[in-house]
Amino acid sequence: MANSRRNVGSDSQSAEALAGNPVYDDALKAAMALLVPENYKEVVLTFPPYWKPEINTGFRATVLYRDERDGSFPRYVLQSATQLDCRRGPVDDGEIITIQPGMNFSVGVYASLPLERFFGLELTAIAVGRQKLPANKTRDLPYDMWQFRTFVNPEVEKRINSNKEEDIRFLQDAQRNAHREMIKELARAQVNGLGTEEAQKNARKRAMNAVL
Repeated sequence: MANSRRNVGSDSQSAEALAGNPVYDDALKAAMALLVPENYKEVVLTFPPYWKPEINTGFRATVLYRDERDGSFPRYVLQSATQLDCRRGPVDDGEIITIQPGMNFSVGVYASLPLERFFGLELTAIAVGRQKLPANKTRDLPYDMWQFRTFVNPEVEKRINSNKEEDIRFLQDAQRNAHREMIKELARAQVNGLGTEEAQKNARKRAMNAVL
């Protein structure tokens, strides 16, 4: 394996960039065969790739939970229903990562896209423009706000607008599950050193209050 490793590429290359290289793929399969028992399942401990809005682009996905491990960049984690181009790294110059249906990705928190209403539900969101807004109490300068169009199937529309007890209970259970997932991620973050201790502490407190 030592000789094969030299033929793969530099150590700075991402796993996504290396995938498809026969030497790399064979070496990875050998490592997994040696180290991963058959009954083990893979868990993702890092931040999922993020979707960056651009005009007339969007996603179709199920909203899973809100991730606040990094207090400076809260985000929602979703499971994509389609192939989707996402990014890793700096927002202005991130590496393009194409995820497949069933994989998770993240979306920043946008005032015009209240994803917390859709925990456990699937929706389509398309970025359609950016609106100029004046300075306010929290912003010293004028700023742009993304505008989105959102679409849901008839069953989801019925649930989010329903006053029936079963639909209300479904949404409440979905929200509780979302907060439990956030608590799990925060616990993993402590182990892996992701986010600041203060951000983790505050997010965990908010999540626990919401669950209780």
